[in-house]
Amino acid sequence: MLAGGNALNILALFFMPLILTRILSKELFGIYNQATLMGNILYPIFTAGIAASIYYFHASLEPARRPTLIAQSIAGFFCLGLVAAALLYSGSGPIAGLFHNPGASPVLRAYSLYLFFFIAGDVLFPYLVLFDHIRWAVLAGLLEALLRYPAVLLAVHFGFGLPGIFIGLAALMALKYALTLGFLTRKVRWQDLRPRPGLISAQVRYAAPLGVSNAIGTLGQYANRAVAAGGLTATQYAVYTVGSIQFPVSSIFNKAIRPILREEFSRAGSEGRHADIVAVWRESVRKQSLIVNPLFAFLMLFAGPVIEVLYTSAYLESVPVFRVLLVLLLQTVVSFSIIPESLGRTDITLRASAISLIVSLGLSLVLIRPLGLLGPAIAIVAATYLNGWYSMGWVRRLTGVSYRHLFPWQEMGRILGVSMASAAAAYPALWAPLPLMARLGGAGVLFSAVYLFAALRLKLLTHEDRAFLRQVFERLRVPRPLLRILDHATQER
Repeated sequence: MLAGGNALNILALFFMPLILTRILSKELFGIYNQATLMGNILYPIFTAGIAASIYYFHASLEPARRPTLIAQSIAGFFCLGLVAAALLYSGSGPIAGLFHNPGASPVLRAYSLYLFFFIAGDVLFPYLVLFDHIRWAVLAGLLEALLRYPAVLLAVHFGFGLPGIFIGLAALMALKYALTLGFLTRKVRWQDLRPRPGLISAQVRYAAPLGVSNAIGTLGQYANRAVAAGGLTATQYAVYTVGSIQFPVSSIFNKAIRPILREEFSRAGSEGRHADIVAVWRESVRKQSLIVNPLFAFLMLFAGPVIEVLYTSAYLESVPVFRVLLVLLLQTVVSFSIIPESLGRTDITLRASAISLIVSLGLSLVLIRPLGLLGPAIAIVAATYLNGWYSMGWVRRLTGVSYRHLFPWQEMGRILGVSMASAAAAYPALWAPLPLMARLGGAGVLFSAVYLFAALRLKLLTHEDRAFLRQVFERLRVPRPLLRILDHATQER
């Protein structure tokens, strides 16, 4: 249910940039993304360790001491939100200077208020999960995502500009925080509010290393965008962010699969079953490739029409950046860090993140002048794949498996080849005398049909895959003639 809720939440947020590109100028959309970039950097740095510590200590503490942990966590998230907001507020002038855009300073100050309430209220989710209110957690996340739209649209409608947008979002987060306090304080007594130095110290010792590791990873992930924000005008940065858009399919599957793989790998690792880890890993990569590779092929070939339909023709300049960063999509089928972490080697993830940060930041700074928009994009692709190669070397050593057998190389290559051929076969649909959206939709339908038929006939799908696909089609109430076609296509030749 959490995976499904996360999927809905990601999809709900995906449409916000599509709306903003239509109601804001390029310059204002660029400034909006400069502000949210700072939040995307500060939020995970300040919250990663403490969120994980709540799960850890709630399980290890006796029930009588858990209310103290609740009070301590509320105070911790409040203080972290306050520090992050204060840093952004006080640094709004210098940060706007780095962006070569003094007009961004009041926007950053307004965003700092939103950031405070957003971080402070983040204490709610872990406790909804721990108290087994999964439905509430899903509903709260989805409701928060959906309510962002009227908050933003009303601010634009009444002419409050970008500061008004973030103040409106801050009001929404303040309401969430008030409800969070109302929910959690019912479980706390007055005597639980007394500070417990031992518990505070233990929580800090647990959270700090995770926070440092996450800080390095976050900076590595956003170094290219930070360099782009500082080296490009607000209008150019708006184009770069559209090119950097990540389609939610890979994120949804990764967040759904990672917890399952982590549990399986941890259990197999403790029992010394490294061969089982590799077998599950290979099968996971193959299955994800069946979804990610065709998405990559379609978006690579149809990048121009996709950008024009989603973000209007004003952002067609972002197509080259979009195509470069699409290469990262292929890498999402592999989570290199999960095997070392499951085997207790979190230091490998830390070193890999540090390498990625250094390479991404260094290459972005070097390439942005000669290559402009493409410079930071090429830098993050190079850094990500270098990170993967380094981690893959450690996975090979830890499992004792050769590079040749670590991945289902042949299956991955066949899936990618079929995907590219299917996209090419669907391309003539763009020549039809119809509106662009209709042509792109028709190309998508044709591509999906060709890819599915080819995957079935060329035995890219296992018997288990085909059974699952048929079950999905039945649940979607696909007409019986199509089900018979599916059955016929899967017959042994």
